[in-house]
Amino acid sequence: MNNLVEMLSYPRRAFSPMEELFIHNYIDSISGMMKDSFGNRMIQIGNDVDWCFTSHTDTVHRNSTKKQFVHLDAGYAYKLDGDVLGGDDTTGVWLMLNLIHDNFPGLYIFHRDEEAGGQGSRFIASKSPEVTEGITKLISFDRKGYGDVITHQRGIRCCSYDFAQELARQLGGEYYPSQRGVFSDSANYDYFIPECSNLSIGYFNAHSSKEIQDLIFAEDLFRKLKRVAWDRLPVMRDVNEFDNNYRKPVSRKSKKTKKTKKTKKAKLTKKFGDVTWSYYPNYGWFPEEQEQQKEEKKKEPQSKKQSDVYQQEGFWNIQDFDDLQDSFFDLNRKKGKKKGKDDYDPYDDDYWWW
Repeated sequence: MNNLVEMLSYPRRAFSPMEELFIHNYIDSISGMMKDSFGNRMIQIGNDVDWCFTSHTDTVHRNSTKKQFVHLDAGYAYKLDGDVLGGDDTTGVWLMLNLIHDNFPGLYIFHRDEEAGGQGSRFIASKSPEVTEGITKLISFDRKGYGDVITHQRGIRCCSYDFAQELARQLGGEYYPSQRGVFSDSANYDYFIPECSNLSIGYFNAHSSKEIQDLIFAEDLFRKLKRVAWDRLPVMRDVNEFDNNYRKPVSRKSKKTKKTKKTKKAKLTKKFGDVTWSYYPNYGWFPEEQEQQKEEKKKEPQSKKQSDVYQQEGFWNIQDFDDLQDSFFDLNRKKGKKKGKDDYDPYDDDYWWW
């Protein structure tokens, strides 16, 4: 097996000499490895595979002229020189190299220039999509943390919930479908490959001097990837249907069914009194201004601003509709923060953030 710590010692800005040396030492040395005109590397192991694994060879190092010293402590790799570590995406490359070493079936693509917007994957998707002919599942190993199976990237669904849920189940541990994806190479294929996702591989604080990599987690993930029945994962998403719906059928924190709109409205009415509430899809419940309040505001001098929202005789008395909305926004944000930064999903209606 390749030594992940040794691989992390290569700082690799896109198309720098250090990146070329890294590719020469670790990737081009594999028998049967192919190269396209952009510089992407690819190899297929086995016949009739419909799944693909991807990573990228470049990093965001400021200095790519010489090898870097990597510190180790309690199973974590990190640096102290003020530059990034490069776990994004050296760990993804390491996982793929070791799967190839063990002759694990699949199509493997090592992309170039991902950090500049996925240029390598964009080249394949637009210029040579035949490379992925027959592929229905594409996984990038390029996600922070311990438990994300990404279902949305760039605000658009990239894989079905059923696919992500089954993959998470087979991986075990903390893995769970997540809608919080930003971008990885897999996003450039989602318009013609049904199931495209990105997996957490155990690095944190990417693109910063505080980046760390959990080496023990990476080794454990490698073993789990070999146990997944990739050929039996469900393929459900229709690439011809645009879907930017962030709703999940169950909460990330529990298996309990979400509260109904009726229940939420009843609780809001009990808390704020006789106020008309309207539900806006993807945003949540908001108070509506009453006709009587509108008339009262017209009679008030323009210079006078009433900004207090207070409780009187057991009911909420709305003096200024705009300030009530502001207060309601603050309430929702505080509610989200109490649940913990990592658990706070602004698109999850359980938190009715905005």
